[in-house]
Amino acid sequence: MSKNDIRKYYKNFGYINLILSILSLFFIKEIGIIERIIALIVMNLGYHIIYSFFNSLYGFVSHMRTNNKFNKIGGGFMLKFMSISGILASFLFIYVLISDSLFQNDYQKLFIICIPVSIFLGAYSLWIEIKNE
Repeated sequence: MSKNDIRKYYKNFGYINLILSILSLFFIKEIGIIERIIALIVMNLGYHIIYSFFNSLYGFVSHMRTNNKFNKIGGGFMLKFMSISGILASFLFIYVLISDSLFQNDYQKLFIICIPVSIFLGAYSLWIEIKNE
């Protein structure tokens, strides 16, 4: 998968996340309308902020890695660790989210299914940048 594919998936899942967050306004009845609107905003901001964090992490750390050899090795290790942790965390998050919602019959939790997808896409984007250096 290339960076262009990741951007395409990010955009498509962003639309799905928007649709799911709008649908959550109508299906979650336990809370008031103001809380549902805040949840809609948080769902969409969370999706974009998490992806942007992982996607831009390489740029933040890359200028610090040029100072000396220790920073280059340590920064490379840190970036690889963050990327692998993000990928594993996204799979764990999806597993826990689906199993928890199925066992508790609380299917409203599935409205946030796109958030772990953004974690995966951002972490995998970071992994691609590390491998291309």
